[in-house]
Amino acid sequence: MTIIRLRSFAGSLFTAGIVSLGVLASVSSHAGPWVTTGDSSLRSDIQILADGGRILSPTMMWPMAWGDIMAALDERGDDWTPEETAALIRVKKRMQFETRTGSLRLNAHASIAENPVDIRSFEDTPREKGEVGIGFEYTGDWWATSVQGQWIRDPQDGDEWRADDSYIGVALGNWMLSASITDRWWGPGWQSSLILSNNARPIPAFMLERNLTTPFKTKWLRWMGRWDLTVMYGFLEKERAAPNAHFFAMRLDFRPIKRFQIGFSRTAMWCGDGNPCGFDAFMDVLFRGDSGSSNPNQLGGVDLRWSDKAWGQPYSLYMQWIGEDENNFYATEWLILTGGELTGFSERLGTWRTFLEVGHRV
Repeated sequence: MTIIRLRSFAGSLFTAGIVSLGVLASVSSHAGPWVTTGDSSLRSDIQILADGGRILSPTMMWPMAWGDIMAALDERGDDWTPEETAALIRVKKRMQFETRTGSLRLNAHASIAENPVDIRSFEDTPREKGEVGIGFEYTGDWWATSVQGQWIRDPQDGDEWRADDSYIGVALGNWMLSASITDRWWGPGWQSSLILSNNARPIPAFMLERNLTTPFKTKWLRWMGRWDLTVMYGFLEKERAAPNAHFFAMRLDFRPIKRFQIGFSRTAMWCGDGNPCGFDAFMDVLFRGDSGSSNPNQLGGVDLRWSDKAWGQPYSLYMQWIGEDENNFYATEWLILTGGELTGFSERLGTWRTFLEVGHRV
């Protein structure tokens, strides 16, 4: 199976023979300590600054902590390109709003879609035909919370009332420990991810994440450069093939040189009605790749991203390999995503980005 997707932020979308014209425009209603999924324009600006070496942290795992971005964008140098300067202005403006501390922020939203799409790309597009939501957020010096509620018209899963995008988290040194129901995106792709994306509703989970991607100080690991780590333990719903299953996931990203990023991901569905749920079973999931059931469901793989310039034109190439982990960490049934991007700036269009992605199964 092969899927080819071509998309431009100021152009057209081609997906498996279906053409739809439009302009991407999205402004997230959620502030806080992270840059969340849902805004391709903001992600594109951050990626421009990262590819130019202005932001040195990895950029393939979202949400992404604002802390690294704040530390990197204190000053603008004389050697900045027009697209980097334009991106800096927009990111700083957004950052000033989203990182305000000590004040309660209210938000509300409504959405209507005649035919909601299943593949949402990185955007916060409607999942249902009608949705109304309201909530509040607070960010303090060492903790943050977001309480959100939504009413859904004619929901596909039967849940009319939801609390998606809610979280509460506390800072523990350079780590953030949180309980959340938030969208996640693991991988370099723009149209989708092969392992964890915002296509499905978010999973209620406990999270442990780094705040700043500072490098290791030891000489044995300093070569990794800036690195990021997320560990996730979630709980899936009852109405599924394996009712009340648990969901474990972890991802490591690092950036050994300015132009090259590497990411390793792993997810596992285990426990649930009729399956082992004890400590020994979880250790088997962690260290043997065995979910303890007759129908294991584990995924794992690697992403690579390279960015550079050719004749003055910024570009990037990326790949994502994800396989099903049958047992003892031996992956089979590989899915592969390959893509490339071009970015630029013009007086007429402003900053632009276009990409081509090809996905297939091995």
